[in-house]
Amino acid sequence: MKKLLANTYLIPVLLALFLIIVRYNYNYLVFHTFIEFFSVFVSFSITLVTYYTYSFTKNRYLLFIGLGYFWIGFLDLFHIQTYPGMQIFMIDSPNNTLTFWVLTRTLGAVILLTAPFMRYRTFRNITVSSIFGATALIITYLATMHPLSLYIQGQGLTDLKINFEYFIIAILAVTLYINKKHNQEFSKGIYSAVMLSIVFNILSELSFTLYNDVYGFLNLVGHILKFLSFWVLLQAIIKTSLKEPFTLMQKGASTYDAIPVAAAVVDELGMVRQINHAACEFLSLAEIDIIGKSNHELFHPKNSQKSQCSICQAIEQKKYIEHYESEDTSSGKYIEFSLSPISSSEKNIQGVVQISIDITERKNLQINVQNQFKLLQNIINTLPVRVFWKDTNGKYLGANNLFLQDAKLNSIDEILGKTDLDMVWAKTDAKKYMNDDQEVIKERIAKLQIEEKQTDENGQTIILSTSKVPLVGINDENIGILGIYEDITDTKNMQQQIVQQSKKLHFQATHDELTLLPNRALFQDRLALSIDNAKRNSQDCALLFIDLDEFKEINDSLGHHMGDKVLKIIAQRFKQAIREKDTLARIGGDEFVIIVDDYKNIEALSTLTQKILDTTNKGIDIGEHVLYISASVGISVYPKDSTDAQNLLKCADAAMYKAKDEGKGNYQFYSQEMTQKAMKRISMQSKLRNAIKNEVFDVYFQPQINAQTKEIIGLEALVRWIDENGNMIYPDEFIPFAEETGMIVELDRIVMKKALAQVMQWRNENIFTGSLSLNLAMKQLQKDDFELSISNLISSSKCPPEKIELEITESGLMQKPEESIAKLNRLKELGIKISIDDFGTGYSSLSYIKKLPISKIKIDKSFVVELPDNKDDISIVKAIIALASSLGLKTLAEGVETAQQLEFMLENGCHNIQGYYFAKPMSIEDTTRFLKNFHK
Repeated sequence: MKKLLANTYLIPVLLALFLIIVRYNYNYLVFHTFIEFFSVFVSFSITLVTYYTYSFTKNRYLLFIGLGYFWIGFLDLFHIQTYPGMQIFMIDSPNNTLTFWVLTRTLGAVILLTAPFMRYRTFRNITVSSIFGATALIITYLATMHPLSLYIQGQGLTDLKINFEYFIIAILAVTLYINKKHNQEFSKGIYSAVMLSIVFNILSELSFTLYNDVYGFLNLVGHILKFLSFWVLLQAIIKTSLKEPFTLMQKGASTYDAIPVAAAVVDELGMVRQINHAACEFLSLAEIDIIGKSNHELFHPKNSQKSQCSICQAIEQKKYIEHYESEDTSSGKYIEFSLSPISSSEKNIQGVVQISIDITERKNLQINVQNQFKLLQNIINTLPVRVFWKDTNGKYLGANNLFLQDAKLNSIDEILGKTDLDMVWAKTDAKKYMNDDQEVIKERIAKLQIEEKQTDENGQTIILSTSKVPLVGINDENIGILGIYEDITDTKNMQQQIVQQSKKLHFQATHDELTLLPNRALFQDRLALSIDNAKRNSQDCALLFIDLDEFKEINDSLGHHMGDKVLKIIAQRFKQAIREKDTLARIGGDEFVIIVDDYKNIEALSTLTQKILDTTNKGIDIGEHVLYISASVGISVYPKDSTDAQNLLKCADAAMYKAKDEGKGNYQFYSQEMTQKAMKRISMQSKLRNAIKNEVFDVYFQPQINAQTKEIIGLEALVRWIDENGNMIYPDEFIPFAEETGMIVELDRIVMKKALAQVMQWRNENIFTGSLSLNLAMKQLQKDDFELSISNLISSSKCPPEKIELEITESGLMQKPEESIAKLNRLKELGIKISIDDFGTGYSSLSYIKKLPISKIKIDKSFVVELPDNKDDISIVKAIIALASSLGLKTLAEGVETAQQLEFMLENGCHNIQGYYFAKPMSIEDTTRFLKNFHK
């Protein structure tokens, strides 16, 4: 394949490189016309070769492709003529030519996809050609009369155009797969070429999905790849289709008629022995006037002598020659010769097969290319940007005049062979440029419009917009880099000024000038966004409407300048009080709003609001004045109060006026229920804090009985709270709140201290010798000083550690099991026992249960209450008892109230009982009497 690319495709690659230069430096339309006409020529050539060689190749696959490519060439002619700028059909929209393009490429892909299935089918040329022709006419009608919307000026390709290209790529990918699956049915040469042609086609279509400009780089790449795909296919077809005729020439000249180019068999003496019809047409002579005549005189340039003719010498020496070009100055023609030595016993003829192709048109095109190249050199020197190109070693190969001026050089000769280390920027930027060049060359990835700084010899820094693209040779080797740059320092400075001004204007439009907080417009956007987020994530959000009380009096008495200072200070305080993700805005004179996203609960919202109120109650020092101000806050909640932003604001506003009616300096929810709940929470927090501070809690005790031996084995300490009015506040009302606020730690330690002191008093009175069970909150267990506090309690109370049992809930243990296990193990080492409370209600892991240093499992009362009638509870309780037994642990049943429940527990091996059957939680006095009278 490398040889195929190197030897066969030199011309199209050179043409492509030249046309790239034309495109970028001269005229895109010229490039497009040339490249498409080349493709049309190749399409028709494919048709001619496959059609005229079918009589001996019998290759229906190639014939089918050839018949289809005739109409591909036909449609591509219309694509050329409808291209914007051709001024043939007076069409300005690119959609006509693009419709021709995508439908023609689709037809081409379908032809390649269908061709493998036509290899063994019999078909009539006229039928297949008619089908393709009808399809081409339909495409022509659609493209001219009803073009598709494929490109929008200023926006680029439409989704329809991009999807069309991906559809074509998909067809071609399927074709690759089918060809690979049937590769044994291809000759090696045609298989490789067809696959390479399809790959070029896919890359071409991929390029056409990416461009935004019909004159852009990717458009150019796509056209070149399309042309190469056609050319690869043609070259392979010529080689494959003509190989057989060369072999069969020995059997008669009639066989050579299948060859579409001039072919002649020449003997060692240089005489023509056999020819085909194409040779007769080439010379415009009859066969009788050619056979037996001098090959040199008939075919070779008239301005050369036979003795000096290189072709004649090669024939005499039976050398192989391919694509040898010769100019006939007398006629102005260029002929390409190929020689292939043969030997045959038929008529004792030995010699070579000579192929002669008139390449005058192609050579004239090359001459035009050379002239264009000279023109481009002049154009490059007139470009308003700096242009340069280097080899792979970073040595300059050329540059335009502006670049030479920057380099302080007088002529192109002074830069040739030099590197950036020889330039005026050698000390400042040379190494950076060279590293950048090598990256582009090695990675083969263009860097376009990269901004970089350059420092001149005077220390002045400018900003350059630089583009660099890798240069690749005809054998796909790296040959260097092409770069352009321009000084955009002034442009960048202007852009920066515009951006800064734009940011400033936008900030002014969305923020309050005095406090620099978001204004009403930005607030409304943020509120709508918060509601959308809350709706999407199934969350709540709240709106706080704040109005400063008696602010008008400050303005009236001290002046608006003093009022402005107050507003700025209050705004800063509010900002410090809220979370970073919340939004604080000023929407009126003394009106502020706060958007609170995803708050935890109503209590958390109340705490935040109270924090806002507290910030306003602090004195405001301004000069000689100390001002005091309060605020009224209204709260509305999404979605409870409203799901609409405007209505949510109205609800908060209404709640704010409600707060003013309640005496100002407070907050109110739009919902009365939420206000009462918040007030209740604040009251509870205050009362609980005072109760802890004054240690007003009472400790109640509930006995734990071994029902088998009828002995008191322990007491569980339970907290009770009687407020200042003598009302009992039950644990389920304040314990959850204490846990949430963290006050449970202090509460636990108060209960432990009082319980230990009382139990030691009973021990000293010899009325109780069992264990004391103390409930342990997880937050206390997680405290760093937990172990120290327990040790201090034991020391101060003088209670034996082995008589202390700490109860911890199953769900609590699973929060941080590894950390909990470590701490509990250290307590066990002191002699303290550990039990799991409410077992069966959590989601503990048996692997962790096994690791825990526990001695007892307490069966939760929820499993006991319906015993022995509930089958599920029976199964659960039996399973817990069995588990405890297998682990060597004791069990204790909570909530035993009936004789039937007691009997069930005893029958199933649980002897330790706690519940109303024996005693309810009792005060110290009642517990003392119970202890004294239990055995009586």
